Amino acid sequence: MFFLTGTLVGLSRTSEESGSNILFSSGGVDVSEFFQNGGTCAAWVKYFGQLLRCQMRKKHTTIGPFRSVLGVVLAIIVGCLGCSGDKTTGLKPEQHVFFPSPPEIPRVQFLHNFHSSEDFASKRSGLAEFIAGEEIDKYRTISKPYGIAVSGGKVFVADTTSASIAVIDFAEQSFETFGQTGPGALRKPINVRFGPSGKLYVADTLRNQIVVFDTDGNYITEYGTGKEFKPADVVVTEEELFVLDIASHSIHVYDLQTHQLKRSFGKRGKGFGEFNYPTNMVMDAQEFINVCDSMNLRVQRIDRNGKTSFLFGKPGVTPGHFSRPRGIAVDRDGITYIADARLGIVQLFDPEGKALMYLGGTGTEDGQLYLPAQVVISYDIAEPFRKYIAPNFEPEYLVFVTNQLGPNKVSIFAFGKGPASAEIQPATQQESAEIQPATQQESATIQPATQPK
Repeated sequence: MFFLTGTLVGLSRTSEESGSNILFSSGGVDVSEFFQNGGTCAAWVKYFGQLLRCQMRKKHTTIGPFRSVLGVVLAIIVGCLGCSGDKTTGLKPEQHVFFPSPPEIPRVQFLHNFHSSEDFASKRSGLAEFIAGEEIDKYRTISKPYGIAVSGGKVFVADTTSASIAVIDFAEQSFETFGQTGPGALRKPINVRFGPSGKLYVADTLRNQIVVFDTDGNYITEYGTGKEFKPADVVVTEEELFVLDIASHSIHVYDLQTHQLKRSFGKRGKGFGEFNYPTNMVMDAQEFINVCDSMNLRVQRIDRNGKTSFLFGKPGVTPGHFSRPRGIAVDRDGITYIADARLGIVQLFDPEGKALMYLGGTGTEDGQLYLPAQVVISYDIAEPFRKYIAPNFEPEYLVFVTNQLGPNKVSIFAFGKGPASAEIQPATQQESAEIQPATQQESATIQPATQPK
């Protein structure tokens, strides 16, 4: 029998019959629970300022509802089989989640959620390390993500709360950050994009600059003096850099080499080529810039000079409508992905703006989203992600979605084909169902400027 002394900050019990029930929580920002599921239990304990996770496997475990008295240090008896830092991630083969739901042909499979370096915790006993005197690292956590970029097995996430870029390497099972110090110190990174040369471009909406790094986190250069724009997003080509300015409701185009402003287009309004607090943009395979015109509740497809070639979108809470559109991505076939923060979904539209289907739904269960912010597509299906793919599912590319609320900060999906080989069809059953908006009030990451420039 092992004893670990620390501050118990929460308990819960999970069973197949009742699910997860919180028995006790001391409050605060630390999510601390005791889980019991199929003989697997885990407890969170604060020990000298660090959150330690102990897990035990036992066929019969009885845990009573412990009480906390003014944060008193408690003695916790944990498992005659010891503690483990193992955390089950992903899904068991029989628990695959698909969109749309049966009997429709599945086109998207949910793969995995990620929130902190705990997901890579060693399977070795955490308590054994503690007793042996080995260092127990504090888990690194993504606090409030927005932008995301992917390169192979590496995922780069703009964390607006910690003012840094989190780098999650799924192949090496590592979690690092950069952008906290030096000339590249970030203040509020919103979006992050790769340029053609492999450099990382970060739109910082408090620094009011585009800050450039290499993939190792080394600062390279910056665009803007901090007075010209309030960047919400950035698109980079071989010769030009496009800055989406949420303050002036416009797009500024800079020479990639000289950093000089070449042209600007757009203004606040509802007409063609006009925007109302645009939040995200992406360039498609035909080199059109697709802009999420958030407060106009629409998407505009424009050329490099700002001429609108197509737009779609209308307000509503049923599929095909927008309530609070944010992130945007376009695949090689012209299918557009729009993350809707209020509806908690990502919708798919064909090149003509017709709704095809959606994935997600507000919640914290596998496959659900909670205040989704950005969505990005990666055709490089790295080996670390393949282990989650169902045997009969043929993936074409991966879809990554950031969630600003809830425990799942990055949700990973695969777009492809299920057992039946068929082209993607417009949504049928999904079209008529009203989507329940998130009940929790949104804390906006990008604050509209009070006096637009």
